[in-house]
Amino acid sequence: MCRSSSALTFLGVTMKAGVLAAAVAFLPAVSGAKVTMNVPYVADGVDCMGFVAYDSAKCKSTSKCPAVMVIQDWNGMNEYEMARSCMLADEGYVAFAADIYGVNTPKATMQDWIAASSSHGSNATKYMGKISGAFTKLLTYDFVDATKLAAVGYCFGGTGMVNLAMVGHKGFPGIEFPQGLLGVASFHGGLANGYAAPASSTTRPKLLLHSGGKDDSNANIAKLTDALENVSAVYEISRYGPSVVHSFTEWDANSTGQAMYDPWVDGSSWKSTVRFFLELFKDGVKPVAKPDLAAMPAEYTKQDVSYVADGVDCLGYMVYKPSMCNSTKKCPAVMVIQDWNGMNAYEKDRAYLLAQQGYVAFAADIYGVNTPKATQSDWIAASSSHGSNATKYMNKIHGAFTKLLTYDFVDSSKLAAMGYCFGGTGMVNLAMVGHNGFPNVTFPMGLLGVVSFHGGLNSGYAAPVAGTRPRLLLHSGGKDDSNDAISKLTTDLEGVGAKYELTRYGPNVVHSFTDWDANVPGRGMYDARADYRSWGDTMDFLSKIFFGDGKGSMKPTAAQCNMNPGAKAAGTQVASSAMASSRAQVIALTLSLLCSAWTM
Repeated sequence: MCRSSSALTFLGVTMKAGVLAAAVAFLPAVSGAKVTMNVPYVADGVDCMGFVAYDSAKCKSTSKCPAVMVIQDWNGMNEYEMARSCMLADEGYVAFAADIYGVNTPKATMQDWIAASSSHGSNATKYMGKISGAFTKLLTYDFVDATKLAAVGYCFGGTGMVNLAMVGHKGFPGIEFPQGLLGVASFHGGLANGYAAPASSTTRPKLLLHSGGKDDSNANIAKLTDALENVSAVYEISRYGPSVVHSFTEWDANSTGQAMYDPWVDGSSWKSTVRFFLELFKDGVKPVAKPDLAAMPAEYTKQDVSYVADGVDCLGYMVYKPSMCNSTKKCPAVMVIQDWNGMNAYEKDRAYLLAQQGYVAFAADIYGVNTPKATQSDWIAASSSHGSNATKYMNKIHGAFTKLLTYDFVDSSKLAAMGYCFGGTGMVNLAMVGHNGFPNVTFPMGLLGVVSFHGGLNSGYAAPVAGTRPRLLLHSGGKDDSNDAISKLTTDLEGVGAKYELTRYGPNVVHSFTDWDANVPGRGMYDARADYRSWGDTMDFLSKIFFGDGKGSMKPTAAQCNMNPGAKAAGTQVASSAMASSRAQVIALTLSLLCSAWTM
């Protein structure tokens, strides 16, 4: 009740009206079990105002939750970072959107953003101190699991994530980051202005980096790859195209050629990041186990398939689940193209794993039944005879598709193919020549996507041809394909407007990283994490091309995420509608300053 015009009673305590208003400003807002609140704190001697979102039903002192820090883009911490925080809270995490600039730093105009981002980008101690201060505040909450921390950053913040991966937990002078910081994710972080020199003799978080093919240059990606390899950092770098530029995750970005939202890339990068957090916080690295075909349940049908391709007798292998895939309920189909030693148990195993996902899987026999395949010399001869004869190779793949489409339980409008090693190179060739780009060979228009695993690019591939083509997902070891080969492929794909995602894994990921039995150090070696991550991305990819799940991440509504849980302190007002409407345009005009970084 009111006691006077200047004093009120609140929860049994009498206080002045101004004090009450300040107290109310920091009260959490609750929607269901989701709590959002403004959080005042001090970082590097500067007053800051962060934003926290979490599920109070899950995250308690008695059942702590992992926490993810969100580092802002260049125009300050505002609704965008708050929305991403609420999305992370929906995944079961405590999300903390850090205020890197501080409440008294001007953030109203483009000039303010340039000044603020530049002052941090050129001062490593200030930037790292601000991030460290935010973690210090985050760890004061008793519902946060201090052993399970991560961070994500966008634009200016994405560059910060690269720097964190470089300096590690103890590699920056005078600043230590918590050992519980297990991983960092960078979205369109901007590498052009450099980043911290990699520190040795320190542990460091894993790095997941998402980059537009027309944002970071090939040279900067190559340089980063080498730097990460040199300090044995655990990393994954994904590049997206065609014509994917800056701000591809920002729902309102709309400046063609400079800063543009891309729903497919936003959705893919977000799903990949969510699975990254599962790896860090819950599941660890859990690749699919090598299946036991002898123990395949009776509900699956498996059969050898005789067919002729390019005039050669071939013997493929098909597996599917008839209760799901039949003439009245057709299924998408995925072709598996063999590695260099022929179609054998490995391809059959992968086919069975695909059938478990509800697809018709067909392992093609590229060499043919009468081609010798007993020795390494045989493998060299057979793979070389196809690798040097594009007509033979493409005809063999085409013949396998012709056979596959004779089955009435296959949905001919939903086809994909994946290849390993020799077969992975074939997938790159398919993406290059497209549906109608190879002389006298037409691939079905229902071929929506192809996936290449450790395909081997150093020997080259078909020249790109204009026309329609399947989308390409390529998985490469950081120590398998050369940086030059990856750069050339990126340029070639961009040149014909091909839709692609190229992902590299490290450190020390070499050839055959998905082959459970590969065990030749430095040459052909199974890598559990690269297998795990590449298979997960491939399953997402197939789901998207077959079932139209190419949408972006869903921006939370006001009802789903209260981004104004209380009056903000002076200097922390979110962007006005006018500023928001011109955001992409001003970003485009100052792209070189957008994500300024630093060199230590």
